[in-house]
Amino acid sequence: MLFKDTSVGIWLQIIIIMRQLPLFAVILLSLLCTSIVHAQEQNCTPCKRPGELASFADSVFDVQFNNATILRGVRSANRTTLLRFGRFEQAVTMHWRVNNVCHDTTVLVESIKAFSHEGIGGSHDPLRYPVYPARDIYQDNILDVPQNFVEIYGLIAYAGKDTTARKIGFTPIYESLEAIVSPFGSLLGERLKFGIGGGILFEGGRTRFPLFGHLRYSFLGSDRVQTVTYYYPDSCSFQTPGQTPIDAPINDYSERSISRPDSTVILVQQVKRLTSDFRPFLYIEGGTLFDGTFDGSGTPSNSVNPNDRKPLLLGAGIGLPIGDLFMLALGYRYMQLHLATPCPQCEDRSIINRNTIHSITLKVGVRLPW
Repeated sequence: MLFKDTSVGIWLQIIIIMRQLPLFAVILLSLLCTSIVHAQEQNCTPCKRPGELASFADSVFDVQFNNATILRGVRSANRTTLLRFGRFEQAVTMHWRVNNVCHDTTVLVESIKAFSHEGIGGSHDPLRYPVYPARDIYQDNILDVPQNFVEIYGLIAYAGKDTTARKIGFTPIYESLEAIVSPFGSLLGERLKFGIGGGILFEGGRTRFPLFGHLRYSFLGSDRVQTVTYYYPDSCSFQTPGQTPIDAPINDYSERSISRPDSTVILVQQVKRLTSDFRPFLYIEGGTLFDGTFDGSGTPSNSVNPNDRKPLLLGAGIGLPIGDLFMLALGYRYMQLHLATPCPQCEDRSIINRNTIHSITLKVGVRLPW
């Protein structure tokens, strides 16, 4: 026997199946069915009926609209907001059930005239509650997410073996103190930032000064300002006869003028800075290096191969802000470093030696936004 579109038929089919199962399976199936029914009930009734006086079975009500139409059999209604043309507008979401399936719709609160309810069998007198917009308060202050920053890093790197033909003593580990300045704001958007970096690099007792451009892309997380809305004391509140007005929950807010507000509920609009805890970014960088004062720095005038001196710095990696202050980055860096030494086959001449470095870098630093 088949039962179509009726809850009675569904339950009878469940009972027939359960009689053919072991006791343990019957218990599990019963718990599952109860959970499903309870979940459906909760989804369809997020709020009790305003002014509810009767049992659950008697708690449906009608919604009267300003255009003279009526939506009957509504089980629940709750306040919400809709973002229209850059502004939040008050709305109401209504829930009802058809053939044991929950349905809902959302309309602007101004289109609703009233909720009405009559007890089944005359259990109580008809009740009618006019529906009005909630009081609307908002913040005047304007927050902003700092788009510029200065970052100061300590860097340590492993560069492997000396690759020069003459093995002139480039060290496998080097350190650097570096800073990156990004004063360009949101010129490239909120996720893409460009900065200028520089610092001081220590390698084998020699001092060099890197100068490079830095480009990064934040591919996860965000740091943004957003208006957050909520209803106080809750989104289920609608004024019923006898209720008294409530005070605003927060001071120093401005209130929008509404001709006839519901004074028992307040729409609060807060401006908040929302920052994700996990905000990794990818970066690339490229530039050059300037030699400090040490034996063999620069390009001597008697060099036999001055065109071979081409200092270069290229890098890429991934970084992660830790809170609002600290930064951590792991990356790869390629550098061409040079040192002038006497030319063994040339009298009174020098030769430029190049060391090509492939290194793994670890940077730990602080971030100072503005």
